[in-house]
Amino acid sequence: MTVLPFGIYFHIPYCFSRCRYCDFYAAGAARDVPDAYLDALVGALGRHALPGRPDTVYFGGGTPSLLTPAQVERLLAAAGPKPGAEVTLEANPETLTLSHLQGYRAAGVNRLSIGVQSARDAQLRALGRPH
Repeated sequence: MTVLPFGIYFHIPYCFSRCRYCDFYAAGAARDVPDAYLDALVGALGRHALPGRPDTVYFGGGTPSLLTPAQVERLLAAAGPKPGAEVTLEANPETLTLSHLQGYRAAGVNRLSIGVQSARDAQLRALGRPH
């Protein structure tokens, strides 16, 4: 039986603040991602029979870069992506540190999607976007 390529999307609905333009579900005023939320994601994966190992894993949100590298590693272990799978993490520049970047890489992240809507402070204020 041939298994078609597929991906897993982890929605991380936590943000420092809610941007005015965002239509996604997100909880503002967050500084981290609760382990109880990860428990729910891992539990949901365990309740569904996957058709194989995913070719891609995408951490979107919200602000997935609020995850610790250990949390990313835990979710990737539960997802079990194929060797060489593309693993993308959306990141807000404000949340990135060298140690987090090194930890994400060690956990298996091999692609970043960095959210930069503008480099102009006035536009960022109008959007309600911190950086």
